Amino acid sequence: MARRAAEHPVVRQRLLDAARELFVRDGFAATGVAEICAAAGVTKGSFFHYFDSKDAIGAAALMSFGADLGAAFATAPFHAQPDPLRRIDGYIDFTIEMCRSSVLRQGCLVGMLAQELAVTEPLIRERCHAIFTGWAESLAELLSAAKTAYAPGAAWDAHGLAMHFVAVVEGALLLAKTDSNSLSLANQLEYFRSYMHYLLT
Repeated sequence: MARRAAEHPVVRQRLLDAARELFVRDGFAATGVAEICAAAGVTKGSFFHYFDSKDAIGAAALMSFGADLGAAFATAPFHAQPDPLRRIDGYIDFTIEMCRSSVLRQGCLVGMLAQELAVTEPLIRERCHAIFTGWAESLAELLSAAKTAYAPGAAWDAHGLAMHFVAVVEGALLLAKTDSNSLSLANQLEYFRSYMHYLLT
């Protein structure tokens, strides 16, 4: 079993960063340990010092990505908006920016691994589901507050609408891989914004 050493956390992070980038770009099956090591600038010996296998770094990369995604939304500036509708607008704006220049700029590792491994790897499927669900819950809280303020009698479910948002983002990221128009992803999220405003006003 690989030793979980803590004396060189920078090396471990370089391996995780390289794995995340390669898995999103090339897919899990097409990425080998040698490619991860080359991208990280470390030896295979260093790799196995931290990870037992490619499966092990795949699981760790997934959890690292999910943690970064959650931390980005948890500390985003839209939380300071006093009006619940403006907070949701800020949430959408922040997501667009994340897709342009932050955690989601190269695509979504969760979506990529779910598409490739969910059928054959139950643990990966469960972890992907947990990350998607946690992502949706962060928006569902905001939607619930806005519903209470603007549409208390509406029949729609905040969690269901939040999961729809995650589906829109994942689908938009997938479409963006085939579309040279840099605005196409933002356009899809603007359609969601219009739909959300329709439900709330």
